[in-house]
Amino acid sequence: PRFLSNQLSGCCYTYQDYGAASMCYMYGQDCESGETPSHDSSDGDCNQAGLSFIGVSFSVWTKSGNPYSYQLCDQFTMDNLIDRDYEYAMSLDEDGWLLGGGYKTFDHSGKMPYVDSSHTELLRVGSLDPDYGGTSIEQVYQAMNNIGIPPLKIFPEYVKGGGGGGGDNNDGVPATDVTMVVSIVEEYNDDDSASIYEQFLYDLFDAMDAVGAGPCMDDNDTDP
Repeated sequence: PRFLSNQLSGCCYTYQDYGAASMCYMYGQDCESGETPSHDSSDGDCNQAGLSFIGVSFSVWTKSGNPYSYQLCDQFTMDNLIDRDYEYAMSLDEDGWLLGGGYKTFDHSGKMPYVDSSHTELLRVGSLDPDYGGTSIEQVYQAMNNIGIPPLKIFPEYVKGGGGGGGDNNDGVPATDVTMVVSIVEEYNDDDSASIYEQFLYDLFDAMDAVGAGPCMDDNDTDP
């Protein structure tokens, strides 16, 4: 069975008194052994992990960014959030800020000329190779063509640091990520027990199952 994560905004409680282990336990995840990835269903037929997902893009086009970035988000002016001139952040790696329009080729900052890739995940599809337990891009298109996507209100919660890393050995350069955490605002139609977002997730999982999504796909939503 598919299980939906609780959709909670951070407006009323910060969970500052909770430890990492207890928070993982609340969401049914194993965060101590390191053997169970987030939302892993322990499907033995998933032979190749992947990062493909269905989500919401926050990409913007700006004059200071990559000219090939798409203008897909009009609500959040991401370029106003980042420290592009490094007034407060000492430095970033060669990727730089992956939001706010990306970087131009031969930008004075010396960062890689990536397009804006900012987003939040809704469902991790994983590998796109069916031979290794994945779901083909054609299957994803077919599933998405069979459902409607309601307007989703996204609430920016806070900015955090963490994650990253220096590779598989101790010789790597220490690294960390800067991430803006968001949540989906729950809204309900009259007399409905499930929210509009929860109903969308039910429809999404049903559509993916109908096209034969592979075992590498997550068994619950990413809970943005």
